[in-house]
Amino acid sequence: MNVIGSLVLGGLVGAGERVPYAWSLLLGSGPCGALTTYSTFWFESWRLVEERRLASALGNALGTVVLCVAAAASGFVLVQGVVGGTG
Repeated sequence: MNVIGSLVLGGLVGAGERVPYAWSLLLGSGPCGALTTYSTFWFESWRLVEERRLASALGNALGTVVLCVAAAASGFVLVQGVVGGTG
């Protein structure tokens, strides 16, 4: 879910001024905030550390961060391509 929320947030940023600020704030902090629940991500990573599965914990942490950044960048680029920029 973190990846989906990051994709949508990237799209909101990519839309720029085409989405009213109030809507960006509402969508970014509401549904996207609910989707990007990093407390669950952290809990899962920490649980793996406690189980001494350090490679899995590191893979979970790095993989989640990399995928979320890639999703946000993809959302930004996709929306930019559709709306043709923010200006």
